[in-house]
Amino acid sequence: MLYSKPRCSLLRLSDVEGLFLRVEQLENAFAESHNQLPPRLGSSRTERPASPLSDIGDDTVEPEESTSPSTLLDAAETTDSPLTLVSIEAQPSYHSLGQNPAMGVPLTQYWYSRGIPLLSDRGRRYIHSKTGQDSVVEKLRFPPRLHPPAQSVCCSDKELWKLPPKETVRNLVLNFLNSQSQRRFPVLDHLLFNATLEEAYGFIRETPSSSQIQSIACVLATLSFIDSLQCSNKSISSEHADTYATKAQCILKHMINVETSVVSLQTVLTLQRYYMSSTQTDKAAYLHSIACHIVCALGGHTYVPSKHDGPDLTWAERQGHHLRTLFWICFMFDKDLSLRSAQAPLLTEEYCDLTIPECCTGCYTTWQMVGANKKYHFCIPGDPALLRLKEKISRLLFSPRALKLNDGELVLRIRQLDDDLESWRLSVPSEIRPKLSIPSFQWTPTQEPYATMNTTCRLQLEYHHLVTAIHTAVRRCGANNPDHRDLPDDIHNVIHSSCDLSLEASRSTMTFMQRPTTLLGDQDFGDIIFYLTLAAVSLFIEILAHPQKMESQNALDYLASSIDIVQSISTPALTQTELDRIQETTRFIVELIDLGTCAIQNVTRDAQR
Repeated sequence: MLYSKPRCSLLRLSDVEGLFLRVEQLENAFAESHNQLPPRLGSSRTERPASPLSDIGDDTVEPEESTSPSTLLDAAETTDSPLTLVSIEAQPSYHSLGQNPAMGVPLTQYWYSRGIPLLSDRGRRYIHSKTGQDSVVEKLRFPPRLHPPAQSVCCSDKELWKLPPKETVRNLVLNFLNSQSQRRFPVLDHLLFNATLEEAYGFIRETPSSSQIQSIACVLATLSFIDSLQCSNKSISSEHADTYATKAQCILKHMINVETSVVSLQTVLTLQRYYMSSTQTDKAAYLHSIACHIVCALGGHTYVPSKHDGPDLTWAERQGHHLRTLFWICFMFDKDLSLRSAQAPLLTEEYCDLTIPECCTGCYTTWQMVGANKKYHFCIPGDPALLRLKEKISRLLFSPRALKLNDGELVLRIRQLDDDLESWRLSVPSEIRPKLSIPSFQWTPTQEPYATMNTTCRLQLEYHHLVTAIHTAVRRCGANNPDHRDLPDDIHNVIHSSCDLSLEASRSTMTFMQRPTTLLGDQDFGDIIFYLTLAAVSLFIEILAHPQKMESQNALDYLASSIDIVQSISTPALTQTELDRIQETTRFIVELIDLGTCAIQNVTRDAQR
C-alpha cells in the first residue's frame, strides 16, 4: 500500500546567492561488464551479511586514485578555487564498440549520487558500501536485443512488394487522419498519400520503378506504425506490423541511390515512430539521423512563406507545406532523443528556421476531421516552446561541456531551467495545464472529453519528466564531499531542495500511472516505459543516498507498485518486442527493489549494533 503521509514541500531555488563551490567533476572510468540477469525479488541476496566496505560509514566512500598526466593537469588548473584542491580523474576511458560497461543500463546520464557517477569504478564501490552487493551494474543491464535477420522476410522480391488489399489500407489511413493521433503525429497528408497509394498499387511489372519502390516502402512503414494506435481498430495483427516494418527497412536498402523525396522522408519517419513506440531506440536513433539528412537536403529546415494556403494550392506548394510539417516532426524527435539518451542533437535552433506560419493550427487546438476538405491543415506536433525548452535542458545540463561544470554553475543552470519550466507550465491553457504534483488519494473521474483527457495525461507525464530531468542533475554536485558535510549552507539547501522536487515528480508519475489504464491507452508504449523507468531510477538513487530515512521505505513501496503498472499495460495486442520490453523492465525494477532493500537492511543492522 502506498505511503499516504503528506509529501515533502516543494521548495524553490530563489534563495540561492553568492557562494559557489568551484569543483569540476568528470568521472567516466567504466569497468568491464558481464551479462547477468538480475535475481528475482525475495532471493537469498538480501540475506547476505554486509561486506567490510559497509563499515566505512553511511555517507562516505573510498576516493579513487588517479595519477595520469591528464589528471594532474586538470588538478593544477583548479588552484584558483577558494576551497580544497580537487583531483579530477582522467579523461573517459574509451572502449571498442559493444564493450562499454554501462551499455544497456537505462538512463545512464541520471546515475549520479553525491557527485559520484554510479556506473564508474568509484560508483561500484559506493553502491557496494551501501548494499553489500557486487556486480551491480551487470545485473542492472538490459540484455542485448536479438532481432531476427531481415533476410527472413526479404527472401524474394515478389514477397517484398506484396501489400495487403488496397481498400484495407485506405480505411486504416482514413481512420488515422480523422483521429487525435494525426494531430500529434501529422506525418500524412490525405491528398499526397492518396497519390502515394495509387502509385504503390500501380506497378504491373515484376520489378517496380524507383518511384514505385518509394511508395511501397511508405505504405508498408505507415501500416507498421498505424497498427500501434487506438484508431487502427487492430485490423492488422501485431505479427504483421513487425513484418511490414522489417520489409520497409529492407526496401530502404534499395533506395540508397534513389533521389530523396517527401515520400522517402515519410517512410523513415513512420518507421522511426514505430521503433520508438516499441522501445527499439537503437533503430529509431539510426533512422533519425537519416531523416534529419533528408529533411535538410530537401530544404525543410528553412522557411519560405506561402502566398496562400487554400484548396487551390499547386501540387508543389502542397508538398512544400507538408515538407515543413515533416521538419517539425524531425525537430520533435530530435529533442526527445537528445534529452532521453544524452545524444548530441542533430537539428539545433541556430541552424533551423523555427518560424511558425500564420495559418498554423494551434498546438492545443482540437483536431478537425479531414472529410472532403482539400485545404492543407498545417500543424506543429507538440508545443514549439516546449521543444525549445527540451533543447535548452539538453544543452545546459547534459552536453559534454555541461558535465564539467562546477557546482555553483550547475546550480545556477538548474535554477534558470526550473524558472523556464514553470513559465511554460503557466502558458498552457488552464483546462489542460499540468499540476505541480499528483496526490495519492483516490482519483475522481472527470467529465472532460476524451481528447482533452488524453492531452492532459500526456502533458502531465511530460512535465514530471522534465522536472526530474532538471533537478536530478543536482546529484552531480559535491564530488569532493560525498557526505555533504563540508558544503556551504546555500549549496547544501539547493541540493536538498532539488532532490525533493525530483522525488515528488517521480512519485507523482507513478501515482498518475495508477489511474485507469484507459487514460494511458493513447500514450505511446515507449513513452510509458520511459517515464516509469526514469521515476524508478530517481527513487532508487534516493534510497542509496539516504537508506536510514523513512522516505526510503516509502520509495520502496512506490517501486513495488510500479511493477503492477508495468504488468497492467501487457495486453495480447502488444508485439513480441513490446512484451519482451515489459519483462526486461520488470526484472530491472525488481533488481532496484532488491538493492534498495539491501541498503535499508544494512543501515538498520548497523544502527542496532
